[in-house]
Amino acid sequence: MRLVRAHLNALGIAMMLIPGIALSANPDTMEKTHTMNIVFDAGDQQIPATLEDSAAGRAFADMLPLTLELEDFGGGVEKIADLPTSLPDETASKGMKPAAGDITYYAPWGNLAIFRKGFKHASGLVRLGQFDADFSAIDRSGPIEVTIKRAE
Repeated sequence: MRLVRAHLNALGIAMMLIPGIALSANPDTMEKTHTMNIVFDAGDQQIPATLEDSAAGRAFADMLPLTLELEDFGGGVEKIADLPTSLPDETASKGMKPAAGDITYYAPWGNLAIFRKGFKHASGLVRLGQFDADFSAIDRSGPIEVTIKRAE
């Protein structure tokens, strides 16, 4: 059993060196999760983010590049923008409890919702991904235009 676990740990380390593949931390349940790196251009700042490998994440990535005007919503808890088309929402009924920096899709309204702060569990939310760095260029009051594109 120790030998098997050692091989799984070595495999996990090797897989972490391959770009675009993430592994679970538990070697007993290692699963490959393909992710996509994207960038939010907000004025003169570029904010890196990662999209999850889900039907909604892939459909959102297919829309890129995309320019949106993000507006305040929920008393400063989130920024929202309408999307040009709806995304798959197979997990919307479960909902989620968003954290600061989460990039989500709110299925009932068909909009992008970026959480500036954590919030209670909400049905209809589908997690698309999260910011990988400081997102203060977006985390401010007032509307802001952003262009979202695939990272180069």
